[in-house]
Amino acid sequence: MVILLKEEGMEFEAGSLFFNPNMRFSRSFGSLSVGAIDGKITVLDGFAASGIRGLRYAKENSNVEAVTLLDIWKIAPAIIEKNALDNGIMNATAVNADFNAFATVNSFDFVEIDPFGSPVHFLNNAFYSFRKRKSGYISITATDVAVLCGENTKACMKKYGAKNLRNEFTHEVGMRVLLKKIGDFASQYDFGIEPLYSLSDRHYLKILLKITRSAEKASLIPLNIGYLAYCFHCGYREGGKFPKRVCPNCKKDMDYAGPLWLGELQNADFLKQMKKVNEERNYADKEELGKTIDLLIGEAGMPAFYYDVHQICKRKKYGTNPAIDLLVEKLLSKGFRTVKTHFQERCIKTDA
Repeated sequence: MVILLKEEGMEFEAGSLFFNPNMRFSRSFGSLSVGAIDGKITVLDGFAASGIRGLRYAKENSNVEAVTLLDIWKIAPAIIEKNALDNGIMNATAVNADFNAFATVNSFDFVEIDPFGSPVHFLNNAFYSFRKRKSGYISITATDVAVLCGENTKACMKKYGAKNLRNEFTHEVGMRVLLKKIGDFASQYDFGIEPLYSLSDRHYLKILLKITRSAEKASLIPLNIGYLAYCFHCGYREGGKFPKRVCPNCKKDMDYAGPLWLGELQNADFLKQMKKVNEERNYADKEELGKTIDLLIGEAGMPAFYYDVHQICKRKKYGTNPAIDLLVEKLLSKGFRTVKTHFQERCIKTDA
C-alpha cells in the first residue's frame, strides 16, 4: 500500500526513506531563501531521501534552473523521479551516490547539506565542489545540538575543535562554534563567508552562507574568530581574542567557550527579501515564518550573545519577571539598542 504524503500543495511518497513532517517549517524557510537569491541557479540537494526539499525548491522558485537530488540509498532515485513526475517538475535529476564522492566531480550554485547529525564530514568536499566558481551558496543544517549546545565538551572538541558551554545562551554558543568550523574549511579554499541567516529551531541549527572566492576575504575569517568568557556567578559575558580568567564584575573565576565565530549571524537585506517572498506565498507556516524572519532582521548588527531575562531575575532574586515587551521599551527609552531574539522566548539582545 502506497501512502501519499502532502506538503504545501505537493503530493508525494517516501516509501521506506526517511521523512520528518516536523521539518516542514525548515523546508519552507529554505525555499524562501532560494527565492530571495538573484539570478538563475543550479541546486544540489545532497541528502534528498524522498526529494521533498529539493523538489519544493524547484517547484516554488522560478530562479531554479535545475535541481539534482542526491541520496546514498539505492531505492531513492526511483521514488524521487516518480515524485517529480507526479508534481509536474521537469527540471529535476535523481542520483544514487555518496555526497563526498559526488562533490569532487560536480559543481552547483547552491548546495544543500542536511544530513542526520553533524555536517562536518561533508564540509571539505562541499567547498571543494566550488573550486572553479567565483561565488555560491551553501545551506548547512546540524542536528547534533546535544554536541554543539550540550554538556559533552569532549565530543564537541573532538568534532568541532572547540569547547562548548552549557549556559542560558548555549544555542548561540553552538551556532558560533559551528560557524567557526565552517570557516576553517572555507579559508582552506580561499573563500570568504557571509552568513545570510543563522537559524536555531527545534532540534537543529541551520545556516545559509554566501561564499566568495577571494584570498583577501578568506583572510578576514580568522579576524572574526575568538572566545567567549563567561561568569556563572553573576552572568557577565565578553567576547574577545582570548578569554579572561577573572570576572571584571564580581572577581570570581570565569569559564570559556571557543574558539568560535564572533562576527555577524544575520544579513538584514537578504532577510528582508525573504520576507517579501513569504508575503507572496500562502504557506501553512506563513505567520510563524514572518515572525521568525522579523526577529532575525532585528538581530542583525546586535552584539553577540543574548540575555535570558528569567535567568537574570533568578540570579538577582527578583520576585517577578518583567513583561518582555515592557523591558525592551524601557531599554530603548534609555538609549540602548534592544531587540527580542529568535533563539528563545523571554530573551533579548542589547548593548545595555
